[in-house]
Amino acid sequence: MNTLSEYPYVAAATAAVGTLALYVPYKMASFRKPYAHLPGPAPNGLKGNVDDINLDDLAGSILDCHKKYGNVFCLWMGPAPWVITCDEDDLKGILIDDMMVFDRSTGHYRTAGWLGTGSIVNIPNKEWVPHRKVFQVAFQPAKLDKAIPIMTQKADEMNALIRKSGPNEFVDLCDLYLRLSTDVTGLWAFDHDPKALTLDAISEVHESIIFAHFHWNKRIWSAVPHWAFESGLYMGNEVKEFKRTNEIIYKTIYKIIDERMSLPLKEDATDLLSILMFHDKEKCLSRQQLAENMYTMFTATMNAPCVLEWCIALLHKHRDCEKKLREELKSVFGDSKEFTPEKLDKLSYMKQYINESMRVHMPARAPMMRTCTQDYVLPGSKMKVPKGTEVVFCPASIAFMERHWGKDVEKFDPERWTEEKTQARSNYAFLPFEAGRRACLGRHFAYREVMVLFGHFLLNFEAPEIDCSFVHENSVICRPTHLKVKCKYIGA
Repeated sequence: MNTLSEYPYVAAATAAVGTLALYVPYKMASFRKPYAHLPGPAPNGLKGNVDDINLDDLAGSILDCHKKYGNVFCLWMGPAPWVITCDEDDLKGILIDDMMVFDRSTGHYRTAGWLGTGSIVNIPNKEWVPHRKVFQVAFQPAKLDKAIPIMTQKADEMNALIRKSGPNEFVDLCDLYLRLSTDVTGLWAFDHDPKALTLDAISEVHESIIFAHFHWNKRIWSAVPHWAFESGLYMGNEVKEFKRTNEIIYKTIYKIIDERMSLPLKEDATDLLSILMFHDKEKCLSRQQLAENMYTMFTATMNAPCVLEWCIALLHKHRDCEKKLREELKSVFGDSKEFTPEKLDKLSYMKQYINESMRVHMPARAPMMRTCTQDYVLPGSKMKVPKGTEVVFCPASIAFMERHWGKDVEKFDPERWTEEKTQARSNYAFLPFEAGRRACLGRHFAYREVMVLFGHFLLNFEAPEIDCSFVHENSVICRPTHLKVKCKYIGA
């Protein structure tokens, strides 16, 4: 009878497998040891805690874990640890006091083929400071308010399309508002009209932006290595199409940048690109970085429609709120439909309604991550975090914590947002734009866009019938899967 020793290659392979079987658990236990002091579900081998969470509702799973394990816990996303916190002092340390200790998440490398490495959202801290100075000038509220006429112009175009449908036909507002926002972004960002509204489905820029968004959503949360996508080994045809459509957008953007570089720059310019180029006195933004930042502005096309769609959808469930909104608009606008910054600032109840809509349906449901660049003790929870760890917080989970919002946290109630109640609440209870110096620069613009378009809709239409799924489109961007409305024109 043959023995294993008679087959030396088989024996060597068997020994190697046996050694590996012993080494992997040992190495894994050694790697996880620095996190043993943190509460959380026990990891299951290389899978970690993937079976303990719902990837289609990661925010809901994180909220459940907070209820079970407390303010800080550890989730193992496969072999990678996430230290997740909702402690206010921890968040203050991460976002404000010690923000330079926490760099862009390592997951940002996955977006390099989309938005590049030099955009304001991807650039690492050490290179970010001079860029931020230029952007802060460009994003001053007074400069952003110059986009209000663009918003109303495009809203008028959309209204004309809605009126062609007639009062008894359902209108797909998800599609229309996406197209409108693409046009607003193009005109505001670099004085270019993609004509997504007027050209309908043949606006190549619009179609490319939407395709890229949904394609990259698959990549970000996929366990498949990034290189497998990039090489075409996984989802090859879709990756090829993404690269083709991405080239369309960058070709358009580079053409505009080159044209703008050949013209004299003026301080009173209204588009973002010209403002950035004028104020970039030290020339810290290269041609490529300008392009990547402009494309990043286009990705924000998804956010304002998301908030706006929920604002309209919720009218169906809360007609009492709709009545208050219309009364406030009548009080502020009278018979006029001209939107100005002064009038928008007076719409206090609308701001409350929008904030509550964002709380209940947070636009970005994915958790926010920062990479810890040194060993760090979280200041509130006093938990030690090793260098290289992803420190995570989830605004969509925090927005449903009873300690911030009360026992009726599930209830839609704009009255939560009175000035008195807002001042009494933690600054870290509502973080749709994050906080601190790396917070979203477009916060003011986002509020203006939603308020202008929502107010414009209410001044021109009633919505007697609303068909909304109230199901989130995916786990990252919280849009309704569909929103169809019968629009009765009430304008003069």
